[in-house]
Amino acid sequence: MNCSAATFGVFGCIFIVLTFVQAACSINGVLSNPPLGQMVEIESTADTNSYKGRMRYHIKCEGSHNDKSTILFEVGGGSSMIDALAIQQLVVESGRRMCIYDRAGFGWSDFQINPVFEGWRDQRNLYKVLEKIGEIDAQRGLTLAGHSAGGEQIQQFAFLYPDLIKGLGIFDGYPDYVIFDLGAAQNFTTEMQNSARQSTRTLGRLYEFVGVLSMLRWFWPNSKINPEKYSKIHREMYVNNRNWAAQMQSFGKGTEPTEILTELANQEILLNREVGINTCHGKCDIKWPKLKNLNAKVLIIPAGATVTANCDDDSQGCRTQKATKKSYLEQAQLYYETLGQKENSHFEIAQNMTHGFVYENADYLADKIVKYLDK
Repeated sequence: MNCSAATFGVFGCIFIVLTFVQAACSINGVLSNPPLGQMVEIESTADTNSYKGRMRYHIKCEGSHNDKSTILFEVGGGSSMIDALAIQQLVVESGRRMCIYDRAGFGWSDFQINPVFEGWRDQRNLYKVLEKIGEIDAQRGLTLAGHSAGGEQIQQFAFLYPDLIKGLGIFDGYPDYVIFDLGAAQNFTTEMQNSARQSTRTLGRLYEFVGVLSMLRWFWPNSKINPEKYSKIHREMYVNNRNWAAQMQSFGKGTEPTEILTELANQEILLNREVGINTCHGKCDIKWPKLKNLNAKVLIIPAGATVTANCDDDSQGCRTQKATKKSYLEQAQLYYETLGQKENSHFEIAQNMTHGFVYENADYLADKIVKYLDK
């Protein structure tokens, strides 16, 4: 098929227009909505392929210490701290102190110059932020809670600073190297995984130039944003390239496990179990993560309906997904058994709830956090 210069010109003009629309949406979202918390500037930690320099993180801490640990809540991938405002409000009303924040590139936090998804680096930066605002206290410690990808983030923080951790709450979120052994991904070969990873990188690189999803923000329903007064901010700060571009760039530029993972393995902070897949592709031998001597209460709540989707039974992916529902919940139970102290810790399934139950049922989750992570 022959394409004329005029055709290329038309597509070139569309490309330029969409790029400007993306930029305008992002700028408008940030300028029209001042930060809900405080902006904290730190010197970013340099790790493999990451940016070293001054960065500002957005964090919002509310409530009284009352001689108990501060609860830090990590939202899921692609989300900003706006999604956790209702949870924070309920936890604070119960008498606890909670901090919520935006990871690099999300919400009001600065982008990295080279936004590689490296949770280890981001968690070191988070420590600096908490230290700067006076939330790092060896005696009180920290309680970490995370949803979805946030569950992986808080475990990375705990790997780095285990002596600080008083509690760990993981809500429908486990490390990637566990998830790859579940659901439709359980039959992935190494070649299939590499192919999927490369496809996502390509999409991420494309999205760096044209973020057409930024225009979808005007159609976002916002029906389940709580408190409702933040629905407009959610639309303008979530469904635009401030968050989605950060997520797609992270996927697009994702790297292999960094040296710190091997370092932790060598120190036996991460211990093996014969479950899951080898995530280090021959570079190290980690099959199941375990925090060594974690002196913390543990709360794990998987969503009962996450894996069972409304899908076509004629699809192999659908059949695989449904067939692994039991395996998913069993592995959540097994993961619970590898962490922390059992006394006053808790495991339960959020029956008939889907992956977003954390935000759609904030009162349910806040009650569990306060009840079981009470150090």
